[in-house]
Parts: sequence; C-alpha cells; structure tokens
Amino acid sequence: MIIAIEGADGVGKSTLWERLYDMLPRKIPARFRRVRFVSYPPLGSLWQMIEHVEAREAAVFDQLYDPGALYLMDRFFAVSGPVYATAFQRTIPDYRKWLPELVTIHLSCPLSELQKRIAARGDDQVEVIARLPAVVDAYESVLSQFEYTVCVLDATQPLEFLTQVVVARVQSWTALMQR
Repeated sequence: MIIAIEGADGVGKSTLWERLYDMLPRKIPARFRRVRFVSYPPLGSLWQMIEHVEAREAAVFDQLYDPGALYLMDRFFAVSGPVYATAFQRTIPDYRKWLPELVTIHLSCPLSELQKRIAARGDDQVEVIARLPAVVDAYESVLSQFEYTVCVLDATQPLEFLTQVVVARVQSWTALMQR
C-alpha cells in the first residue's frame, strides 16, 4: 500500500510526514509494520529537472517496491508528476500502474494562506509563490479526474488533529486490507 501526502508548496506535507514517521509504525497492524518512509526534496523550479527526477523516481521505485510493505510518501511521482505537468502545461506522465496501490491524502489550504506560509520562509521564494495558483488549480483538476482513493484534509487545522485523522484513516485502510 502506498499512502502519498500531497498538496501545494507550503501546505504542510513534510511537517505531517515527520510527525507520522515517529508514530505510525506503533499504530498499525503487525503485517504492515514494514513501513517505508520516503520523502522527496522540493521539485524545484525548472521543468527539465522535474522531468528528470520524476523519471528516475519511477524507475527506482519500480525496482525497489515491496507489495507487502506500507509506504508513506511525502509526495509521490504518480500524483505530483501529473499535477506539475498539468500546472506547467506539459505532457502528463502515465503512472496508472501504481493507482491500485495508492491512497492520496491531499492537504488543501486557501491560496492566501499558502502564500503567507511560503513568504515566511524568506525572499528566495518569489518563484514558488508565483507558481502557486497554477499548482493549486492543477491539484484540484488532477485529483478529480483520477480514479483512486483521495482523502482531502483542511491543512489549516492543527497538526495534532491532522495527525490523529491520518493515523485513524491508515488504521482503517490497513484493517480493510487484512480481510
């Protein structure tokens, strides 16, 4: 099972991922305790780099994937690839082979809040802030078209609340898989 935490820059993916990293293995059935935590660096500003990273991630993941493990991903190429391709009007990669294994947790947040969060990071974030509207729209578009499980959470909620909701959902999903 692959659980991808997705959302635009500044939404809190990495923060939630780090919190789950510490707690999730103790909260799920033994069969899924082989949890693989995978975090990718920010995608960066150049489309050529994005295409290169996405292709490399897909090839490596394809070789290393263990269907008996639970993967918690801070972004996953099968989601973020189509989203960023849509945002930058590029050819959308086809990663449908991963969709039966995929559950996406989409952290959603108003654009104005995302802009504030990113601006607080420092002045080298001008390009990230400029591309936010396209990325936010692309997430909405892509996630509404794909046929896989999507859990949308309000990223303005406190981190503790989001963590509890995700842990409860993961427990529910893993319990269903044991049947």
